[in-house]
Formats: sequence, structure tokens, C-alpha cells
Amino acid sequence: MLKKGLQIVIVTLSLLVLCACDIEIGPARSSGEEHTYSYTMLYDENYHWHFATCEHTDQISGKAQHEFDEKYRCDCGYIKGHKVSGIFDISESGELNLANRFLCTGEKVIPSSIGGTSVTGINNSAFRGCDCLTSITIPDSVTSIGYEAFDGCEGLINIRFSGTKAQWWSVSGSFYCFKDVPASVVHCSDGDVELIHD
Repeated sequence: MLKKGLQIVIVTLSLLVLCACDIEIGPARSSGEEHTYSYTMLYDENYHWHFATCEHTDQISGKAQHEFDEKYRCDCGYIKGHKVSGIFDISESGELNLANRFLCTGEKVIPSSIGGTSVTGINNSAFRGCDCLTSITIPDSVTSIGYEAFDGCEGLINIRFSGTKAQWWSVSGSFYCFKDVPASVVHCSDGDVELIHD
């Protein structure tokens, strides 16, 4: 009887350990595979979390509500009052940032508005160092691009602007934000303009 009870306790503890492995923060095992998670966090307007960086799972880790300092900033990068859509984060004044650089890869289209707020600017260094970004489409609602906004985007070969060439030339800061970018032109709705790198 005692032996049978001991076996039940051991089996129960083994199952608890296996279940815990699937929900722990950091590496976890499932089907014999070890999971790895991002150092940086993804976030929305309420929560932040680490995402899996391995190919065999899409689970998240460490999901928690934001905690703000006296400047209304959370450690994850989110600023209270900003709106978030996918990888993009927008201030109340319409300035665009990235909610997560790790996911800024391939082709990206900046929306003309997020959560009802028009995207009017791209912040300083917003996309800086996103070397896996290959194509960006900028909406004609953008009237300013911050200093070094796309610097170091060494994979960026295609830049589109949904407005006209005249509108592109009127975008404040469009001259000083594309250092080390391989693209040579900006494709506008009425033709191409030469990209000035610095």
C-alpha cells in the first residue's frame, strides 16, 4: 500500500515538472526540444512579453502588465498613452517608433494611421540598425523623418513613398536619415527621386 502511494506521488511530481517546463520563463522543453526566448520584449498597450526565437514553438514567456516610472515609461520601451499596432508604436502627436526591432524584417508598410492617430512623423533613429529590413513603404501623411531614422539599414533596397515627388521633397529631414542604405531612389506615386544618403 505504501509502495503504491509512493509511486503515485512520484508520477504526480513528474507530471508537474513536465508541465512547469512548458510555462517557465526562459528555455523550456516540449517534445524534447529546448525553447529560446527574446531578450527584448514585444508589447501592446497593456502587456509586454518575451517571444520565442526558436522555430518549433510560437509560445510566449513572462507576460506581464506594464509598470510605469515617473516619466510614464515601462522597462519594455512602451510609453503610457502611445498606441501600438503590430511592430509600430505611435505617440499622441503622430510620431512613429518601433515596438520591436527584432521583428522589423523583410517588407514593411507604415500605416497612415494607428488607432485613429495619423502618422505624421518618423522618430529619430526609429529604424536605425534594422539590417534585415529590405523594403519600406512610407505613407504620404508623413511630413517629417527624424535624424538617422533609417541609418544602418544595410538590407534596405526598396523605399516607396505613397505621395508625389513634390511631397517627398517637402518632407522635413528626408535628406539626413538614410546613411548606409543601399537603395538609390525613392519610388513615389508619380516617378522616382534620387535618394540622398547624408
